[in-house]
Amino acid sequence: MRGLVLWGPVALWAGLLFFLSSRSDLGRAGQIPDWITHGTAYLALALLVARALAGGFPRLLTARAAMVVVLAVTLYGVSDEFHQSFVPGRDSSAGDVAKDLGGALLGVLIFRRCAAWWGSRS
Repeated sequence: MRGLVLWGPVALWAGLLFFLSSRSDLGRAGQIPDWITHGTAYLALALLVARALAGGFPRLLTARAAMVVVLAVTLYGVSDEFHQSFVPGRDSSAGDVAKDLGGALLGVLIFRRCAAWWGSRS
């Protein structure tokens, strides 16, 4: 059950990203600049993966685990861009992967800072 609590949100968020990537038209959301949508989406994914790998919040995430989170989330971004290359009206770009990487890095940084701060309060 603990695994579901930790990894379920990761799977749900990754599934939502996959679903949105399969859409040719994102409606009004498509008008939001890419750096915001990619950065925010992959920041959230990184927070969720970091939480799962740490065993919950506010447990600390080691530097090695933080690198694993950034790598895994960025690789998911690469796979997402590959997936988008098959969707009519969508394209894939290295720039989008760079935005995903930026979001992943920021997500890990936020998680580590918040977990350290929260832990220092105990």
